[in-house]
Amino acid sequence: HLPYSTYDIASADENHRKTAVQMLCHIMDITVEHLKPHHLVIHPSTGSYLTTDANFEKYKNNSQKSIAALQAELDRLNALYGTSTILCVENCSKSVAYDSQSLLELLDYPGLEKTRICVDTGHALITQNGKYIETKSGEDIAQMLKNIGQRLGTLHIQQNIGIFNLTTMQW
Repeated sequence: HLPYSTYDIASADENHRKTAVQMLCHIMDITVEHLKPHHLVIHPSTGSYLTTDANFEKYKNNSQKSIAALQAELDRLNALYGTSTILCVENCSKSVAYDSQSLLELLDYPGLEKTRICVDTGHALITQNGKYIETKSGEDIAQMLKNIGQRLGTLHIQQNIGIFNLTTMQW
């Protein structure tokens, strides 16, 4: 997993975004050369970017530009080191990509044809931009995986309390 809390690839501040991409490229270089991982996972954004935010589309576009730059660097590194590491974008609550539709839309961008998705099952159970990714909203994890199809790269399998309501102590 690439670092995410320090490096917001969707930042509205262009200098911060570019610095994040540069730092992540450096980390990818060291990681691919020495560890030769099968997958590198990245969060699509670090901040809480709700779909109701007036700048949501800007954050999404910045994330796409950054992921494309990371994918291009990974292609270079794979050629340099003879590896076949796959870049995967993880579903994250309150981010620019939180369910199958938003993930696929994020990856519908030039240069992201090889980029895949990491489905985090724990993230899929928590509130996602005012929606839930589970049976009450119509997209449970099985449906999410079906929707993603061949864009699936890897999984983070974990559990959490999901939509458990601590006030009423009910699911």
